[in-house]
Amino acid sequence: MTKNFISATVLCCVAIIALVNNAFAQMTPQEAILKMTCGINVGRHLENATEGDGSRFIKEYYFEDFRAAGFNFVRIPVQWDKHTGTSAPYTVDPTWLNRVEEVVDWSLKHGLITFINSHHDRWILEDASYTPQEKERFIAIWTQVADHFKDKSDSLFFEIANEPATLSISQVNSLNAAVIPVIRATNPTRIIIYSGNNYTGVSHMKAAAIPNDKYIMATFHSYDPWTFAGEGTGTWGTTSDISQVKSRMADAASWSTTHNIPVILGEFGTIGKCQVASRMKWFYTYLEEARRQNIAPAVWTDFGDFSVYYINSNPASKWNTVIKDIIVYTHHLSAASLTIADANKEDAQLAWKNRASDYKWIRIERKLSSGIYSSIDTLEGSATSYLDETTTAGRTYTYRVVCELSTGEITHSYPAEKKIQLQTSINELTINDNSIGLTAYFENENLMIKTDGDQPDFFYNVSTLSGQVVKAGRSKTNELMVNTASFPKGVYLVNFVDTRGQTRTLKVVKY
Repeated sequence: MTKNFISATVLCCVAIIALVNNAFAQMTPQEAILKMTCGINVGRHLENATEGDGSRFIKEYYFEDFRAAGFNFVRIPVQWDKHTGTSAPYTVDPTWLNRVEEVVDWSLKHGLITFINSHHDRWILEDASYTPQEKERFIAIWTQVADHFKDKSDSLFFEIANEPATLSISQVNSLNAAVIPVIRATNPTRIIIYSGNNYTGVSHMKAAAIPNDKYIMATFHSYDPWTFAGEGTGTWGTTSDISQVKSRMADAASWSTTHNIPVILGEFGTIGKCQVASRMKWFYTYLEEARRQNIAPAVWTDFGDFSVYYINSNPASKWNTVIKDIIVYTHHLSAASLTIADANKEDAQLAWKNRASDYKWIRIERKLSSGIYSSIDTLEGSATSYLDETTTAGRTYTYRVVCELSTGEITHSYPAEKKIQLQTSINELTINDNSIGLTAYFENENLMIKTDGDQPDFFYNVSTLSGQVVKAGRSKTNELMVNTASFPKGVYLVNFVDTRGQTRTLKVVKY
């Protein structure tokens, strides 16, 4: 055998080994966090005592929808209590294990990094006086789960415990230290997520003992302030509010850098009753700071009060598109500081700040309150303002600025709302000193007439500019909706007289 032949054989073997190793290379936590920019929870399904409570059964199309929307990781909360024996050997019901596996396989099939955990197992995670036997049961559950899923791809992660609310930090440390070795017995390099105690805020995460393990991530949750996010009280978005989020995220990121442990914001969200503009700003701020600090954010959606994603019985899915788009498209290089001012009272003047010098293009998008966003213009990448002259008086519009970065990423600004002022009257007559506030505008096929008078009783007529009366009547309410489906587009006069003789005439335009 010649020397050259031996060298070629060695090189070939080395290449084959390298290919094999690369094919089965384990994803490290540091590699994984770069892929986890947009996450979502599947709450109130497998975490219920029995799946199907409230008619909630996970379907494969959920994961299709998540992936299509732009999400790249999914957290699947699982409760094991009602499916596990209460005495040794604490057998987990094989049917339940298989059902969890079916859901996990759907998620992995659609290319999503996937977590499963122990969620709402209150018998131990919310019982500071748990017994040695209960701890043994918890360890037995994780032993069986780890063995059952040991052959899954490295895109499946295990999260030890969700919000151990009443446990001390030493008790949580003890559970983490007991569970990790039993997982490692069958899953030597699978990524494990651990947390601190209480409701796993940043301070609780930092207080937990760091496991001696290379394949770990840490997690915390945030619904701060709860009075706004969880109860829907008041508004949010002051300089102080935003500074607190920035400080919280920077604190988590600093700890992550110091210990070289990636961090996940495993739950965050607000209920639907929150004031809309504040809710948008809350989500935008959390997403912007999480991505700025390389923290992986997973929005909490429970198909109820916290929903971003809804399900219907058809089956079909429906998003809260405003919040979903903030979650998916917010970037620390998004256009910022979007403001909208009146221009001649009938147009909208937009202005914003560009945080990148090389946007490929900037698109202005607009929607009505009940509609979806549509593009109204595309601008050069250096633009910082836009005048919308296509508005309708009396309507409220939501705008956003969409930009393409040089990397090809699409980013959205924080959405901003503006109600376009009603057009000024062409004639105003006041019989006495007590003027009456009157507004009139077309909304779709209806003419809306509203007065702030303290005596809701007035006569009205609608006429063309030539003086031909096309509608007349009397109203005893402060708000009147007149069907004008038969009216052609054009300018009309709305004449108003109340019972005290006060008169006003307004010009309105039907587009």
